[in-house]
Amino acid sequence: MSWITDLVDLYDRNEHLVGIPKEIVSDNGKERTVCLLPIGHIQVNVPIQIDLNADGTFNNATVLRHEEQKTIIPTTLSSGSRSGSSTKSPMPLDDQLKYVARDFHFYSKKSKDIDFYQNYVNQLKEYKDYLAGHGPTSAYQTVSAIYKYVTEHDLLKDLVNYGIFGNQTAYSIVEKWTGKGEKPLLYQESSESLDKIFVRFNVWIKNEKPHWENPTMYKAWKSYYESKLRIESEKGVDYISRKTNIVLTNKKIKGIKGILPGSNNAKLISTNNPYNYRGRFYDEDEVVTLGYENSQKAQLALKWLIDRQGFSIDTRKYLAWGTKGEDMSVIEPKKGIFAQPLESLFQQLDNEELPDTNEQLAAKIKNAFLKGENICHLNANGNVYIMELDAPVTGRIDIVYYQSLDVQSYIDKLTDWYSKTAIYESGKNGYMNQNFSLRSLAVFRNGKHAKNDLIKNTVSSLAQTILGTQKVSWGILNGLYNRAIRPMSFNDPHGKSITWSDTMLSAAQLFRTVYPEFGPVLDKQIKDQNYLFGRLLAIADIAENESKKEKQKGYLTNAQRYMTIFAQRPLTVWKTIYLKLMPYLIKMGKDENKNYIVNRIQREIGEISILLQGDVQKLNQPLNGSFLIGYVHQKADWYHKCDHEEKQINFNMFSMDNTDTERSYLFGRVLALADLAESEVMGNDNSRATNAQKYLSSFAQRPLTTWSIIFSNLQPYLTHNQYAFRFKRSLDRIFNLMPSDEESMKHRNDPLNGRFIIGYYQQRNAWFRKEKIEDTKVISLNQQTNSRDYLYGRLLAFADVLENNVLNSYEIKRQTNAMNYLKAFKQQPLTTWKIIRLRIAPYIKNSRYGSTIVCYINEIEKRLSDSNAPLNGEFLVGYSQQRYSWYYKKENN
Repeated sequence: MSWITDLVDLYDRNEHLVGIPKEIVSDNGKERTVCLLPIGHIQVNVPIQIDLNADGTFNNATVLRHEEQKTIIPTTLSSGSRSGSSTKSPMPLDDQLKYVARDFHFYSKKSKDIDFYQNYVNQLKEYKDYLAGHGPTSAYQTVSAIYKYVTEHDLLKDLVNYGIFGNQTAYSIVEKWTGKGEKPLLYQESSESLDKIFVRFNVWIKNEKPHWENPTMYKAWKSYYESKLRIESEKGVDYISRKTNIVLTNKKIKGIKGILPGSNNAKLISTNNPYNYRGRFYDEDEVVTLGYENSQKAQLALKWLIDRQGFSIDTRKYLAWGTKGEDMSVIEPKKGIFAQPLESLFQQLDNEELPDTNEQLAAKIKNAFLKGENICHLNANGNVYIMELDAPVTGRIDIVYYQSLDVQSYIDKLTDWYSKTAIYESGKNGYMNQNFSLRSLAVFRNGKHAKNDLIKNTVSSLAQTILGTQKVSWGILNGLYNRAIRPMSFNDPHGKSITWSDTMLSAAQLFRTVYPEFGPVLDKQIKDQNYLFGRLLAIADIAENESKKEKQKGYLTNAQRYMTIFAQRPLTVWKTIYLKLMPYLIKMGKDENKNYIVNRIQREIGEISILLQGDVQKLNQPLNGSFLIGYVHQKADWYHKCDHEEKQINFNMFSMDNTDTERSYLFGRVLALADLAESEVMGNDNSRATNAQKYLSSFAQRPLTTWSIIFSNLQPYLTHNQYAFRFKRSLDRIFNLMPSDEESMKHRNDPLNGRFIIGYYQQRNAWFRKEKIEDTKVISLNQQTNSRDYLYGRLLAFADVLENNVLNSYEIKRQTNAMNYLKAFKQQPLTTWKIIRLRIAPYIKNSRYGSTIVCYINEIEKRLSDSNAPLNGEFLVGYSQQRYSWYYKKENN
């Protein structure tokens, strides 16, 4: 019974507010009135007011506008919980027409309806007689005037004559207005049937307020009704106060209606169904007995809380209150006493050192909450109470969840939650953190067209998670994940309703509760594969958006289009996205205003790629939710230049793995060297694409064939590149890592997997760090193969090293004949080789290796046919592997 006790205490602490209406502003901006009701009273909407003189004579009748209709009226236990047309329990003063009008049965044509009136008058007379001897004079005058009027006048006829129902005759009143003239105000302000329309009486007594606003009248009814209950009701143990000989609530009727708005007939406490305790207790009294006063206090306090600060989804209400009824909302972060300090905190974070760990952020959040506690004079030693109620069936209210905890524990829970789920975004004035309401999170997870049951159950689960383990259930996380990776399912990603970006952000926030190793901001030290792929996808998304001169509403980037399948096969799909991204980078490179963006994008992709380690199978595993965190972190970091010291990557921690012989990875390294060699000569000018960039898509599909084109086009740049020898020796070392058995040769030109992009960026990083590619003792040169292409490549290599040997000894810097005739050699190898052979003749005499090389050349020429057909790209593999073999032996002998 703790929840009842807590509510009784709340009522007692706020008794000074009883009966005092207070205007509050709703979430929709409209004002509404709330009030803590007196014991023995309820609040109803009353559309008709009858003004009486003090002597009980009729003065005036008025139709009240909807905003004026809320009226506090006294009630009995039976009338306060009445439901159905068969119940004939009247309210003490103000009631429905069928109770207060003695002539109502003439309209309804039902003689039994006179019983409603008779019960009302009998009860009103008892109340009047009691006040004659015990009550205040003003209370007696008010009740007497009402009694005299309802017993001596035909109320319904008076209302008709006064035009309340328009131009209608008595006892022929229509339920719904169908006339052609102006619709009477009553039909505009009330949709109830005639028998259910409430009437209130305003007795004009000098210096007295209307009875529904008069504390004297509240006390008068309480005094009368409690004296009546002491005589007529049973006494026993009050389970709330644990006191004996207490006036108890009626056995059959213990509840108050109207606690939940929209569920007027729902009662929180009721014993109408004996099946609930059959087999366990003899009767309802063995289950529980409640004191009338405490039962009233608890239910009225609950109604007050719901009206004042309750958050609702469908039939479910969510409450969080403090010792004095303060709004301690956990459902809506923009409401409650902590809303303003929390919002101020994230607004000021940009003006100071940004906390990048959970612990640092938690300390700041807690200070903000304590500030809110001080502003609102919250009792630090008090408690916080959290309750969820629902009305799943007509007539019943269930308490779905209830918990009480001390203020400090509550602040600690909220501190932990907001620090665990914070992700900084770039705002107009700096960094900001979006604190979504739990309802918003539930809609993001289930969709805006989801059934209310799904929404409210998700909200309940999240609320209980915040106050419990703070690890969001996988059911919620998986739902968010599946929606976040499907941006194409959102009709309007930039619209005002649910946006994909909000869903993505909320998913990332909640996934942080199960992956605490990720902080609120981008951490470039993290090597987690899922996180890194999320960062890569974000960069691709950013790059394509940056290339657009004007953002197109509803436009989806390739990163967004491929996101669903990217989450399943990240390496494979990253290759597709990257290839589609290249035209945008080339386009931006031609715009001098966006040149710096291209450099930054390439740098970011490079930084991420060097962290990706593992084989194809490992890198192609489905991604978990941390990839969403990486995506959101990277986008936030891109759009906001951090004022705090950024943790840069220590590139020296990562060296090139020269033992990795995976084909795609090696071809990516080769492409990087070609790109770098050309860029060096162009002065890193992005306005013109390199051959590596131009042929990227073709290279990914037919790497060996395309490499022969790129390498041929690269020769003019190597002529002017001071690092030409280093470039070619690096190429030789990489090609030496490629196996050259017959089976490997068959698949050399197969399409590349996504690791070629990783190899590309890791090689770029190694080059800029001037990392030397170490020689390997394993030499891949295949001297047994009779592959025509491979053999011609070996011949070209011998011609090249021979001429280079002589040129270097004389310090002459120019291209060799082998490289000058490269393109012709590829198309007509036999013819071109004869020319090259003649041109290297002088170098044979001047080289100490001349005779040795001639022997190799003669041996290879014997194995070649007289065909002059063009060569495929395999000749360059033979070229590089022969060069590597030659230089390795000379350098290590």
